[in-house]
Amino acid sequence: MPQYRDETVSALRDSGIDAGTNFPPLTELFPSLLKGQENGDCDLWGRSVINLWVTDDYDPARIVTAVDIIARAVDQAAGQADRRHG
Repeated sequence: MPQYRDETVSALRDSGIDAGTNFPPLTELFPSLLKGQENGDCDLWGRSVINLWVTDDYDPARIVTAVDIIARAVDQAAGQADRRHG
């Protein structure tokens, strides 16, 4: 889902669902400590992760709403990608 993450997060936030994306790879944050090491998995993780808050305010109905928003956003983004490449 990395290619659809930003559209998905925008849809969640537009609907009042808290979502975070700030997961840069440690190789970017600590280049002197990690001495320029690169790890493709870390880069992919940083581009892919969506963090969803779950608090007492998030009852089961709100969680289901978030799931529905994610599914619609991914379907819509995938459809747009298909139209661009098809």
